[in-house]
Amino acid sequence: MMGSVDKNALENGDGLYHQLIANGATVLSSDRSKEAGVQLAKYAKDNKLHSKHIKEVVKK
Repeated sequence: MMGSVDKNALENGDGLYHQLIANGATVLSSDRSKEAGVQLAKYAKDNKLHSKHIKEVVKK
């Protein structure tokens, strides 16, 4: 069952996940892990975050 955050992201764009992290969310729970992951990676890149715990996702 999809939650309200996922439904909102489907209706208004996946950038919602990016916005939630930018606004201070520290945990995301999503049934749309790939879409949320893309936005988290974008947030990390946009904010020049580097850590051994942040891995780049390579598309095949």
